[in-house]
Amino acid sequence: MTEQEHPLLSYRELLNELKQLLSKRTSGVMFISTLDNHAVQIGIKRGKIFGCRFRFKRGEEALPLIMAMEAGRYSFTPGPPGLPDKSLPPTDTLLQILGNTKNNTPADMPIQGNTQLAAVPALIATELAIYLGPIASILVEDYLEENGPVRDSGALKGMIIALASEIEDQGKRDEFTQHVLSKL
Repeated sequence: MTEQEHPLLSYRELLNELKQLLSKRTSGVMFISTLDNHAVQIGIKRGKIFGCRFRFKRGEEALPLIMAMEAGRYSFTPGPPGLPDKSLPPTDTLLQILGNTKNNTPADMPIQGNTQLAAVPALIATELAIYLGPIASILVEDYLEENGPVRDSGALKGMIIALASEIEDQGKRDEFTQHVLSKL
């Protein structure tokens, strides 16, 4: 099997390609180049997801960034899957999490033990950084220290509104809020 770059595919199509690779019980690395030219790597070992990376984020930290992807091109290189990410849930659970993007509102997500909801603060920090720069991650951490973890859709909405208030321009504040909500 040789490495072959595929045409531009939507997020859903990329997820289906990943599922096909898994069903073949193959081993190797699925490389994805996003529309923004960010690098994504998904390591597969004998049909199980072994690890994932989005730019410099690994494991669970990479999940919200992967889920925010709209489209990309991919290639698959058979061979070693790379370093394992022990923080990742089992492959079936991971596929369920990856498949829930953009179709579920936060109220629809199960709260207890849901990796996706737990990963939302990283997604919010990434989006907030567009408007506020690197201080965004500190603001998110401070918010979580004061208010505790996000456990339901009401807490999530409160977090988004509170962090949006840090953006001075009302138009940009609304844009941030809409953009974050569209990715959940």
